[in-house]
Amino acid sequence: MWGHISRWERHEGRSMKVMRRKKVASKLRKGLGDATLDGSFYSVMTSLTNGVFLTGFALALGASHLEIGIIASLPLLSPMVQLPVSPFLARKNLKNICFWISFLGRSAWIGIALLALIRASISSWAVWILILGLGVYHVGASIAGISWMSWMAGLVPEKIRGRYFGNRNVAIGAVGMMATLTGGLLVRRYDIHFNPQDLTGFTSLFLLALMFGYASLLFLKRVPFDACLEERAIQSWSGSFRMVLMDKRFLMLILFSSCWGFGVNLASPFFTVFMLQYLHLGYDTVALYTLLNLTANLLGMWFWGRTSDRYGNKPVMQSMGPLAALLPLLWVFTTPTTVPYLGPLTHLVGGFCWAGINLTSVNLLLKLAKEGKRAVYFGTHAFFSSFFIALGPMVGGVLSDSFAHLGFRLEGLNLYHLHFVFII
Repeated sequence: MWGHISRWERHEGRSMKVMRRKKVASKLRKGLGDATLDGSFYSVMTSLTNGVFLTGFALALGASHLEIGIIASLPLLSPMVQLPVSPFLARKNLKNICFWISFLGRSAWIGIALLALIRASISSWAVWILILGLGVYHVGASIAGISWMSWMAGLVPEKIRGRYFGNRNVAIGAVGMMATLTGGLLVRRYDIHFNPQDLTGFTSLFLLALMFGYASLLFLKRVPFDACLEERAIQSWSGSFRMVLMDKRFLMLILFSSCWGFGVNLASPFFTVFMLQYLHLGYDTVALYTLLNLTANLLGMWFWGRTSDRYGNKPVMQSMGPLAALLPLLWVFTTPTTVPYLGPLTHLVGGFCWAGINLTSVNLLLKLAKEGKRAVYFGTHAFFSSFFIALGPMVGGVLSDSFAHLGFRLEGLNLYHLHFVFII
């Protein structure tokens, strides 16, 4: 009889373990689904508050090329705050930090949206108030971002990271693509004037974007967080920092990210300026090009997510990096005559290349960061790489203003000051 009872107990024990595993798997699937919905709703906000809409708003406020460069550098420079805050994150609930810092940072867009209504009375300070508001938003996003990455690194199993983040990025990109297209159509359909005489259209656009940003936090709140996912308190933060810098593989990643990011961001903020001011494209046309870029990016995320799980992250980075490095040269040959051909080509190729680069760079960072000290790893990477990356737009702005008097004709091609920035 006791033998029967023992076998029954073992069977029941196995059944309970199976049920627990199924319950954990179900909770994980639901949590990852909520994380995707959070990202999708937030992508609506970022689509309507970045790119051509933000650049157009800044230009309408009277921003110079240098100030455009500063605005473009803010999301690149703000991750530097991740290093000094990483010890604090190692001792706190990552979920609460991510939620409340995101809420407070996004609320800065209330002030930015209202800036369009009071611009006339503070015209001389309008651009710098915009920069201040964007700084608050991006610092909040950076602190929330390092919390989110540490949280997700413990939540998403390594063997499915490529596919999960690839699929998540596809969903986010699809929603962002529709939001960008809808924003462009709203500008055209309701004749919203994005010019110095009438900026009220921006108020409605930015407040609508903020509502989606708040809605995304409702899904973020539902993503599970376990105490076991929390970063362990570190006894010596300075010792952990030194340990990170002595990790040769991670140091190489920091050096690569710094050099690559500086070169890329030297010119990238000025592509939109070039399309608006020199190619004389409309906002709806620029939005259409963005749509093409996002479409190629979606296909790339789906493809590279599966490829990186099978072959690794470095081969994807090594194959797409050289191709992406050549893209700025295409803009030198883009004129009002050639833009109907080179404009779509540049955005399609760029979208596919950058899908692989962005996906694998995050996966490499997650893979190399050691468990229990992820916040310090992420903060160290962000501090050093962001410093050099943020120099790119500011140096680009200085070069653009310095080359303003330059211009000559070469084999039927007119070269302007922005062309020299693209070449460099």
